[in-house]
Amino acid sequence: LQGLGRIQSALTKLQSRPDGMVELRDLKHLSCDDGQFHLRTKLEVRNFVHAENVSKDVAGAAVRYLTASREQQQEAPKGVVNVMSYAVAEMMTDQSPAGQQRLAKVKRQILVYRTDLICLQGLDANEKIGANLATSLVEEGYGLASSKVTGEANCILWDRRRWDRVREDVTCDALAVELKPYEDPETSIRVVCWRANVHNDSSRLFGAHEKVLVCTDLSSVGGAEAAGIVDELVGLPSVAEEVLGEEVAAHIPAPPGLSLDDCDCELAPVRSQGLNRLRHPDAVFFLNMTPVTALSGHTAEYLEKMPQEDVVQQFPCFRLPIVAAFDWQNSDWAGAKRAPSHADHVRL
Repeated sequence: LQGLGRIQSALTKLQSRPDGMVELRDLKHLSCDDGQFHLRTKLEVRNFVHAENVSKDVAGAAVRYLTASREQQQEAPKGVVNVMSYAVAEMMTDQSPAGQQRLAKVKRQILVYRTDLICLQGLDANEKIGANLATSLVEEGYGLASSKVTGEANCILWDRRRWDRVREDVTCDALAVELKPYEDPETSIRVVCWRANVHNDSSRLFGAHEKVLVCTDLSSVGGAEAAGIVDELVGLPSVAEEVLGEEVAAHIPAPPGLSLDDCDCELAPVRSQGLNRLRHPDAVFFLNMTPVTALSGHTAEYLEKMPQEDVVQQFPCFRLPIVAAFDWQNSDWAGAKRAPSHADHVRL
């Protein structure tokens, strides 16, 4: 370890005891008790949760495909499409050097999972910051469609190895792409990337298409809890509600300039009574497909008590990407909801 520059530099700043051992009381995340290392605070790791009434073999194959490294990734499970939805608009407002670092983190978050489809609300592929991210994803083997009308930017990417674009449609606040899987050319899936709005009619993007995925940023209408007031979403189940029992929570960003003095970024979470304020800003809706698995969120307690600087480091967009897989060959989803059980959703 002495050969690693950053570790060596950190160790030289710590107080050494006469016996040559290093005092660890100054380490941020680790404490040492009787020679044992302990995390000062527990960490939660998001976990894939299998949908009810879905074969464990199918769900397991979907998770293995999503989580395998590019070198170890095998053939995709037949009839299964996986998607990531991520609202990145907050990051696009930060032009500082810290913003560039957060952009790199966002790219890593996106590429952690090899999803078939990526929907990015707020990404303008024709603007400098957005173009850099979009180009890097295209270089990873994705096709790209993007739009920006009346200030609302959306971007949809698809794995060119599995999917062929048939057509795309644009309205003032949404982008839709119709895709066909090479393995099943008789099937098409309508993918919509949308910052949901009650003022603009985007219903024509949904049409009468048999299979639909709608990746939405619902912050402008009050969050996922308010999806029922958006006519286009009525009747569409949410994958997080169906599989996890609740929507994925995220921090509320404070207006620029209101962060703590020791936070080297333009954005920071809103705090009240010593706790971070939370919201449920995003959701993925589906129609005529069966959920296979979904990536859990974090517990409210974990997010509320997280130090402000850690929020910025772990959640560069103040959102959590929603990741899920669906069986497009099975449309008989019973819609059985269950009460949330955090023991199933996160690992400590």
